Amino acid sequence: MTGTLITKQNASGQSYYYIKLSYKDPISHKWCQKMISTHLEVKSNKRKAETKKNEAVANYSYLEMLPEEYNANIDPDITLCDYLADWLHRKKNELERSTYEFYEYRARRYMHTLKLQIPS
Repeated sequence: MTGTLITKQNASGQSYYYIKLSYKDPISHKWCQKMISTHLEVKSNKRKAETKKNEAVANYSYLEMLPEEYNANIDPDITLCDYLADWLHRKKNELERSTYEFYEYRARRYMHTLKLQIPS
């Protein structure tokens, strides 16, 4: 991950520092960018902006890591319906009952549309 300071001028003519983070997405392996405002005017704030840039690089380093739930062993030929049923089963104890029931209802409606059945 790299961080770069850039300046932008607003409509009233004031210039502010922004941080442009460039990172490689761990799943797609494509380069992505994220812009963060420092809320610091350009005049007399270069050191503060550099400090904020270094903090941002450290704070957003998670963007280059795989999510905890990512599993490279998932069958690439799995259907959306099967994946959704599996995900719903795994999340059952983590979700509020009403949320789980809503997700299950939506999944069943989707499966019904496709003329499939979700296992209970």
